[in-house]
Amino acid sequence: MQPRPDVEQTPIDKVAAAVSEDTGIELEHEGVYDWVAFCPTADGRDGALTKYFGEQANGEYKYRGIECRQRSTPP
Repeated sequence: MQPRPDVEQTPIDKVAAAVSEDTGIELEHEGVYDWVAFCPTADGRDGALTKYFGEQANGEYKYRGIECRQRSTPP
């Protein structure tokens, strides 16, 4: 998804602080992504929030909760 050119973007740290204040749950962010893909849940109906991979704005890839992070997976 691309930001709309006619709308000023709110910095992510301000969004996280506002959500934390409104919900009472401390929200933190760990990076900015150019794209991210969420793996499906076991029933295939939704994306699992703890299983994802994506490319960060700095060009590095991040993987969470998927097999390529296991030590038993070949390069």
